[in-house]
Amino acid sequence: MSFINLEDANRLYQQSTPTLTRAVKKEIKKRFQGFNDCFTEISKAQKSWSIPDPALRSQLRNDNAEYVVGTYKEFVRIFSTVPFTTKINHYMPYAVSVLENMIHTFFDEDL
Repeated sequence: MSFINLEDANRLYQQSTPTLTRAVKKEIKKRFQGFNDCFTEISKAQKSWSIPDPALRSQLRNDNAEYVVGTYKEFVRIFSTVPFTTKINHYMPYAVSVLENMIHTFFDEDL
């Protein structure tokens, strides 16, 4: 989650006002791309993991969703009004609800 660290996000946001430099745009893109790549890898890897205990599986899903989705949601909120790219869907491919739904399929026995 280091890619979407909220302290760094606030620092980057402050650097984006009043003018958005090329370096700041690049850094914001790097953060989103890093998160996306990391989440894609985690999603692929979890397909080989299974947690048969329903209570533990549910707890892990909820804990992961709370941390990942909460942080991602705030990161997206911070940068949703910053014009750092014209390819917003490339850097923000996950709607918050989609991300949460994906996490709630982690650790399934059937996958």
